[in-house]
Amino acid sequence: MWIDTDFGLTEGDVGFVVRNVYPYRDRKDVCFMQASPARTNMSNDPRAEGWCGSTNNVSRYAEGVGRVMRVTKRGDRALVQRLRGSEARDAYMAMGHPDLADEDPMVRKDG
Repeated sequence: MWIDTDFGLTEGDVGFVVRNVYPYRDRKDVCFMQASPARTNMSNDPRAEGWCGSTNNVSRYAEGVGRVMRVTKRGDRALVQRLRGSEARDAYMAMGHPDLADEDPMVRKDG
C-alpha cells in the first residue's frame, strides 16, 4: 500500500501502519506509519489491528506493522509492505511491543 509521509521515511524502515477514515466524500482514507502503535481513544490501549475509535467523525484503524519498500523522489509517499509471520513477530519484539504480536492475524501462530 502507498502511504503519506512527511517525516523522512527511507527504504527498510519498519513501523506501525495507521489508517484514518474520513466520512466526507471528497476525502480519501489516509494511511501513514509511526514509531508507536495506534491507541484506542477511550482506554488508550495500544492496538495491533482494528478500530481504535473516532474523533470528530474521523475513524482511526491500526493496520499492523510494515516495512518501507520504496519512497518517491519527492519523499512525500512511500510504498509499504505489511509484514507477516515470524517477520512481523520479530518487528513487534524489536519495537518493544511483543504482546501485540498475538493480536495481529498476520502473525503465524506457533504450535
